[in-house]
Amino acid sequence: MKNKLTNEDIDAIQAQCLEEVWEPFPGITIVAWNLPNGFTISDQSGCVDPKNYDREIGVGICREHLRDQLWKLYGFALKEQFGRGDEE
Repeated sequence: MKNKLTNEDIDAIQAQCLEEVWEPFPGITIVAWNLPNGFTISDQSGCVDPKNYDREIGVGICREHLRDQLWKLYGFALKEQFGRGDEE
C-alpha cells in the first residue's frame, strides 16, 4: 500500500487538471483547476496598482497555491485510505 505522496504524484495530478484563467478586474487574476475527479479548486492573486500587473506572475502565484491545495487534498485522501487499511 502506498504510504506517501511525491512531487511526481502531484505533477501527474496537475497534468490531468483542466485549467481556466481569467481577469475579472484590472490587476486581478483568478485560476481554477478542475481535478480529475471533477472537484474544482481556485485561487486568486492581485496587485496594489494595476499598472504593475503582470499576468504571468499572477498565474504563477495561483498555480503555486493550487499545487499546495493538491498536496493537502490528496494527502488527506491517502491518509484516509492508509488509516483504514484500504488496498491500492
